[in-house]
Amino acid sequence: MAKQSLITHEKKLNLMQLDLKLIGSNYSYGNDVAKKLQHGQLTAKEIADCIGRELAKGRKKMAIAKAFRKSPAFISQHVTLLNLPDPVAHAFNIGRVKDVTLVNELVTLLKKNPQDVTDWMSCENQEITRSSVKQLREFLAGKGKCEEETSW
Repeated sequence: MAKQSLITHEKKLNLMQLDLKLIGSNYSYGNDVAKKLQHGQLTAKEIADCIGRELAKGRKKMAIAKAFRKSPAFISQHVTLLNLPDPVAHAFNIGRVKDVTLVNELVTLLKKNPQDVTDWMSCENQEITRSSVKQLREFLAGKGKCEEETSW
């Protein structure tokens, strides 16, 4: 009886090793990520982490985009999540901002107008949407024109 059990376990072990060899020869990290992306199984932060791992290996954004079957713009937008300025990082981490495009817009605005954007984002009652960020951008653009006109 013990010999029969040993033979059965040995057969199962051989099959598992064969499965692992097959998986190992066809496995591609890029394909795995692409499948998960296709099925919506990754969060924006998880996508950014996957891209970050590939960048750390020395891969170029274009190669990552091809491997993940996404556009270079998609890759670039998620790369931004890897190094967010504090106000935007805080808003993203607590879930006030979930839209990656919106995160990128806020980062751009923050670079141009750090104090104004930080003050705007620090107001907890301020809803952060594409519409409200568009209004902020327009306000800041108008403010810049007023300062230029009064400076001479």
